[in-house]
Amino acid sequence: MADSGSPYPSTSLAMPSPGQRNWPNSPSVQGPSPASRHGMVASPGHPTLHSPLAGSKDDHSKATVLSPPSRILPQRQWAASTPTLLSHQAFDTLLRPSSIQQLAMHVPLSPLERFLGCNFIRRHIIRVISQEKHLTTVQTTEPGVNIFKGETLQFRVSLNTSTLQTLHMKIQPLPEHKDQWSQEEIQLFEKYFDLKVACPPYKSNALTAFSRLLKANVTILKDVIQIMRLELVPNQDRNAKWSSQLLLTVPPTYAHIAPPGTPAIVVVAKMVLMLQLTRILGPAMPGQPAPEPLSLTIPLLYNIQDNNITLVEKGTNNINHNLTLVSQHLKRFQDSRFHANQECAIYPAVRDLLTNLVLPSGVQGFPGPSANI
Repeated sequence: MADSGSPYPSTSLAMPSPGQRNWPNSPSVQGPSPASRHGMVASPGHPTLHSPLAGSKDDHSKATVLSPPSRILPQRQWAASTPTLLSHQAFDTLLRPSSIQQLAMHVPLSPLERFLGCNFIRRHIIRVISQEKHLTTVQTTEPGVNIFKGETLQFRVSLNTSTLQTLHMKIQPLPEHKDQWSQEEIQLFEKYFDLKVACPPYKSNALTAFSRLLKANVTILKDVIQIMRLELVPNQDRNAKWSSQLLLTVPPTYAHIAPPGTPAIVVVAKMVLMLQLTRILGPAMPGQPAPEPLSLTIPLLYNIQDNNITLVEKGTNNINHNLTLVSQHLKRFQDSRFHANQECAIYPAVRDLLTNLVLPSGVQGFPGPSANI
């Protein structure tokens, strides 16, 4: 057989042109031509992410490569198989940590990390809905949107289509329950999800804990939203001695109760909530450094049937004497105010702790929120 110059002389297979090759699962879309792989395809998004290739200034080459308009990728799995060239500046922008206004309180992340984190949370929402019997998926054709409903509320979680950097929740009461919810409660619940759940470091167990709240009845959920308000809108009560933070994952100091990092909220016959209390200090003396405030993590156990709130007693009092004082405070509060009261005990008990709890000075508590995994 004569040598025809083919690199595969023993076969009859012809090598297809790169510009004519079809991509997998996309018989109608051709792969990029060699020219497009060298600068003829503009990257999507902001102009700073484009890869303009200016013409050479060399006397031997006067050609200029023109970049076409940004492409619009179809909503298909194979759409991303067409590569996009990025300039060094664009690649640096994608990976450089930066702050955005919606997440100003969090550690700066790169745009790529925020984008991947948002998509990770959206995918976990699908898993959570499939695992929780109290949540039901609502079908939608909107890209980047998850819709589901609970007993009295419908939730819509969407990716910000302008920046692809943040997730946002919109809540609507179901028609038959719209009189049970105020607009302020709805807005607080939405804000808490945006700032405390769908945020760096994008913890799946934080979302799981949040979803467990949705199985609680309306009265309990309203009390938890008021606790969220204390965190989102601090310094509302000038008489408060403590500030509070609702923990969504178990801190290392409570590894004897549950593995660190697992969801810190449980709702069954009884309900478990974990709060981080931090003592509010007055202004420091001139020229003196501000002292480190005392912080205390308290695991609350709410008996739904008896409307009674105490501390989780599983080895807790052996860790820190302050928790014994907190437990005694809660018992006095229950005896004095809730022996015959039908009001949910959760928020009034927490508010009483923040206003009236007194602990000895100089006694160390648990680590602050930074210890929360």
